[in-house]
Amino acid sequence: MTTRFVPSLLRRRTGIVFSIAFSGSVAVGAGCDWTSFDDLADTASLQSIESPEGFTRGTFGSLVYGYRGTPAGSTAAESRLAVSGGLGSPVGVFAAEGANGKVNLERPVFFSCEDVDDCGSDQNEDEGAAVGHMQRRMSVMLGELCVVVGIPGADDDRGQLNIRCESIPNFSEPVPGPMPGSRFGSAIAPLRPGSPIGGIVVGAPNADGGRGSALRLPEMGQAIRLGFPTDGDPTTTGANLGAALAAGTAESSDGPVDLVAVGAPGQPGVFLWVSGEEDDGEGGMRPTAIACDPDLVMGSSPGFGGVLTMGDFDGDGSDDLAVSYSGTTSMRPDRVHVFLLEPGADGCPSTATEVELTCPTTAPANGGDGVACAAGTSGFGEALTAGDIDGDGDDDLVVGAPSAVVDGNADAGAIFVYRGEAVVAGGAPDSARRESDPAVGARLGTTLTTVQIKNRTEIVTGAPGVSETIVVWCSGLPGDNPGDPGVDEGCRGTATAP
Repeated sequence: MTTRFVPSLLRRRTGIVFSIAFSGSVAVGAGCDWTSFDDLADTASLQSIESPEGFTRGTFGSLVYGYRGTPAGSTAAESRLAVSGGLGSPVGVFAAEGANGKVNLERPVFFSCEDVDDCGSDQNEDEGAAVGHMQRRMSVMLGELCVVVGIPGADDDRGQLNIRCESIPNFSEPVPGPMPGSRFGSAIAPLRPGSPIGGIVVGAPNADGGRGSALRLPEMGQAIRLGFPTDGDPTTTGANLGAALAAGTAESSDGPVDLVAVGAPGQPGVFLWVSGEEDDGEGGMRPTAIACDPDLVMGSSPGFGGVLTMGDFDGDGSDDLAVSYSGTTSMRPDRVHVFLLEPGADGCPSTATEVELTCPTTAPANGGDGVACAAGTSGFGEALTAGDIDGDGDDDLVVGAPSAVVDGNADAGAIFVYRGEAVVAGGAPDSARRESDPAVGARLGTTLTTVQIKNRTEIVTGAPGVSETIVVWCSGLPGDNPGDPGVDEGCRGTATAP
């Protein structure tokens, strides 16, 4: 039996609850056609998407992933939002910005599996461990705008990717991991459009007895391992290289190159690669990934490198790296380390200036009322994302603290937003975002992403404890507050630089 996957409840954070059920394209409830949720709450600063009807696996909002690409037959890019309930649950892909410029959550564009009931079966119990995307993938036919789902436990932990493209939604391509027991698919990061080295990077943290590995997947063919120089592998036994990934760009003397960060939280540290060329042995050159200085980004505490994101915080045209820790809340240092990377001629960072951000003991005045962020108990840094939230041209950093106490509610969770300049200065967050009616155990901030909606970059976070995904319309940054120039009450206007 195929279970229909449709939103059952959309709620705005003004104390009013709307319960809506869909059948086809006809909305039932109040006689209105609720086809896009921004019509529902034009004055709400946070928008909640609750667990869809028929979604019985996992906790909705455990993983969120925003991306952008061009559908087949179109010349215009569109945004997508992928949401799952974590391991063993389907991934629903929603049109975050359709042809009408609205967020359409009437139904998903498509799913990561043909039958929702089959996701999480014995052979796919790790379905949804990681999600990424590729603009195109050639297998038996050319697919356009493809979602990639990691299943690291497939085939006795060999791991596998499932790739499903919007242009051929009834076909899934399985890409098996090349190494037994490697847990290929534990992490996925997209490479920049047009990258010469492929569409995504994939983590296999259990490869080589736990040293780990990362691999790049081209538009056609199997995954190719990111290698180290011939003088030796700098990872240690149990490093779990590939447990976390992030990808961005760096400026080289020949122009932009890919910059890939691969976390090894068991070492602990982060290793970097850039795209380049190598001799193909036949008198020509071929694309490859070049390893950078292995000692540039090292940590001193276990778990360092378990959470990564990249963004250009200092506005120099090359991405910087934010690093946090994996592990349970009680073991986490509640710190985020930002490395301001200065690229050399080949794009590999030549220097990395470290800035440390800590869980603020005094909550920001902008949206932080009632938020208690105590060291070692808040989960500060459990999730990270970056993007130009305020529209000033520099990326901003968003930090999740899913175990933060809010209005006395344990583990209600919150997120902290830092402007690029605050990141560079190692300063306090510019704002905090929390729910107006926080629930014990909601764990808002467990996962984070950004998605482009109406020419603006919006924050999306998960609160899996209450099976919700939340769009943060008003980040609290200058240019993204109600009443700021060009910004309406619900922050739906165009963000402007302060």
